[in-house]
Amino acid sequence: MVDPVFRFLNETPDRSPMTDWYFTTDARKRGFTARPVVGGVFLQMLYDRQVWAKYTGRDKTKAAGWAPMPTPPRTVTLVPTSQREPAPWRYAIERPAGQWQAADFDDRGWKEGPGGFGTPATPGAVVGTTWNTGDIWLRRSFELAAPAAAACRAAAAP
Repeated sequence: MVDPVFRFLNETPDRSPMTDWYFTTDARKRGFTARPVVGGVFLQMLYDRQVWAKYTGRDKTKAAGWAPMPTPPRTVTLVPTSQREPAPWRYAIERPAGQWQAADFDDRGWKEGPGGFGTPATPGAVVGTTWNTGDIWLRRSFELAAPAAAACRAAAAP
């Protein structure tokens, strides 16, 4: 996984680290430089101490004084996604009139389908409802149970 990225960074005609906007015809950057979203691709990999040691051991500059990797935050799922079990959503593929994001908006005229939304060709996606248009507006109602609220407070405690 790392070798093609290293090759791209090492062989592009521009010396901009981790650009995510370039033309494939000439590999020249067109804008963004060293954006944190690109570096974030590797964070989970680098939390593993063995992997961290393997790749930092290749450093030829022997840079020092780097801050340690932060401890990942503890997360608690309060409202499950459709990753494991489809959840019902209401959706529209044409821009709704009014304040569609308001809690009291009447979405009874919208279509209903299970999440996630996409096409079967989307890599790694869980698709419960096919969505192949340019735009989509989504709404989902849920009740936050008392045990979930307590779990949220516990996770926030030091």
